[in-house]
Amino acid sequence: MLVRKVLIVGGTGAFGQWYARFFSERGRQVFISGRDCAKTAVAAHKTGVNAAEDAASQAAESDLVIISVPPHATPAEITAIAPRCAKGALLMDFSSVKRDCVATLEKIAVGNSKLELASVHPLHGPRVATLYGRPVVMIPVRKGAKYAELKKLFEDAGAQVTEATAQEHDRAQSIVQGLTHYAAITAGLAVKRSGVTAESLLRQATSNSELLLGTIARVTLQNAAMYAEIQSLNPNNAAMRKAFIKAAEEVDAAAQDAGKLEALITQASSIFSGNEFLAASDEAASAMHYALRRQPVTQREEVAAQEGKAIGLLGPEGTFSDKARLQYAAECGAMPVKYYDSIPKVLAAVSSGECAEGMVPIENMLEGSVKQALDALLFSKLKVKRELIVAVHHCAAALPQTTREKVNFVMSHPQGLAQCAKYIALHFPDAKLAPSTSTAAAFEQIAERGAVGCVAIGPREAAEKFGLRILDENVEDEKNNATRFFVVSKSDSPKTGRDKTSILLHAFKDRAGLLKDLLGEFADRGLNLCAIESRPSRKKLGEYDFYLEVSAHRTDEPLRQAVAALKEKKIALVEEYGSYPAAANA
Repeated sequence: MLVRKVLIVGGTGAFGQWYARFFSERGRQVFISGRDCAKTAVAAHKTGVNAAEDAASQAAESDLVIISVPPHATPAEITAIAPRCAKGALLMDFSSVKRDCVATLEKIAVGNSKLELASVHPLHGPRVATLYGRPVVMIPVRKGAKYAELKKLFEDAGAQVTEATAQEHDRAQSIVQGLTHYAAITAGLAVKRSGVTAESLLRQATSNSELLLGTIARVTLQNAAMYAEIQSLNPNNAAMRKAFIKAAEEVDAAAQDAGKLEALITQASSIFSGNEFLAASDEAASAMHYALRRQPVTQREEVAAQEGKAIGLLGPEGTFSDKARLQYAAECGAMPVKYYDSIPKVLAAVSSGECAEGMVPIENMLEGSVKQALDALLFSKLKVKRELIVAVHHCAAALPQTTREKVNFVMSHPQGLAQCAKYIALHFPDAKLAPSTSTAAAFEQIAERGAVGCVAIGPREAAEKFGLRILDENVEDEKNNATRFFVVSKSDSPKTGRDKTSILLHAFKDRAGLLKDLLGEFADRGLNLCAIESRPSRKKLGEYDFYLEVSAHRTDEPLRQAVAALKEKKIALVEEYGSYPAAANA
């Protein structure tokens, strides 16, 4: 590892904090600096990194120095910090406009042969969960080993990295950002001055219109100062605005002649030939439609600002996973939802980047761990970033024409059947049990198939959604029944002070006293193990791994020491599956 210490100048902003977490989660020691010492201290505490009292002094000790300030201030900040950087360090900026930044770096390169220099533009905002699938443009001024390591770090996180020149970057961004922002700002003003309301628009909008209106909302609701700077600083934007105005005048002149306008539309469409743009917009329009229609009007502005990355969970709509998702949304903000018919498919969607996050049930108070979910998680190598505990109350429901005396089947997810075993035995002793992929899927199947004589067990919301008659409520065997859910992603969470860490131990050799030696490393350091479970190693019959949950963050020194001791003494291989805040109601 060549890059061990990272300094982010301007790291108190939302984007700087995002990358402070990014580098910290990958084992780098991160420092952030800002003009306001109090604000810097708060941001450092929030992100779990260090506050640099003096940026210049810290630059002399850092392997990577990143300038993350507004575009207009970036060249001056580069000039000021460069002489203080350590020999061989990589100095780079995050500006969205590159001409002046790269020119400044090139001047530094002439007079300073010690530094690696680059200008980088990660094309995303601070609301995204991961870098997976995100474009990152890198403009090398002087490449070296640290530049190569940084490029690989981005690629390993799933980013689509492109190398370009400043001219190529700014030319492309005059369309990708400049033109699209200009069109959105102009359209937003026109809509505002029309006097209509967002509510009235959405009552008559198609999915495609929702997507376009959402784009306008996204640009105008976020950082107005930043968008204004992008328009004024990119030297190519003026030409693109003139081209836009000229095209608008041409379209306006043809608006009363359908034939002429059709020809202009066809001409415009030629650049988008192929399915890439259309397929992407189909998915985005679908996500936007769902989000806008499902959220109350008072939350639409927040939803419009979502990045569009989905959270995957066990479907259909109405499962307890859905309840957990709503609880998570209330705490951390709403995300578009994608439903899957199995837990492994949820995790596979996160692994592939189809979803930014996934939510899976991991443990029930009555039935213990959800073994399919735990094994699938351990096999996936994803990280746990949050846990939630959801109260679980089941109802029994059926088609209106089903009578209690003629129930032949009781359907639910295996966990649901097990949690209501006493109720089922008492009320439907002769019925056969029919497992389903989820509790809500049981209601859905009965409704779609018109299955008279079948009862489903699951959440009341799902029964109502599929139009079934509720026979009994709160049919679970224990009234304080609850299920614990994990939110999984490709990265975990920064330290909060009330954390857990999931760990898997692969013992090198089975022997007497193995478990005592494994657990002793944690006990000797005062670490509480709040969960321990053996799982088949999948390598040999009778060989087991041990899944642990430790009441500590992976960066806490006692846990770091315990893990190091297990490795050093060659007792076991250790895999960490993420640190996350313990559920408030745990």
